Amino acid sequence: MGEELINTLVKEIRDKYHIPPFHKDEAIKVLIKQGNQHFSSLVANVDYEKDLIARGLLKNYVYYAHNNRTNEFKTDYMDDVSEWQFMQLDTYKEDEKSEETDI
Repeated sequence: MGEELINTLVKEIRDKYHIPPFHKDEAIKVLIKQGNQHFSSLVANVDYEKDLIARGLLKNYVYYAHNNRTNEFKTDYMDDVSEWQFMQLDTYKEDEKSEETDI
């Protein structure tokens, strides 16, 4: 995840969740990186620029983490995260099929 994307996400998160400027960008960046690591452990090669579901989940994760509620995130978003994982699995299978037909 590049620095440009992280900075864009910081702005989006601040705007969406009305996080005031006295909360430092660096603190939000750390939460973004932690969330990215969490989601990357569930699905390999997450692309937050193309995968808007993953992007939304990451922003929601950061909001919960910012409020020290990551356990509640897991409960509130368990179904969404599972559904997202299955969609990624389907995409992976489709990519494998197209590679087999290209051979």
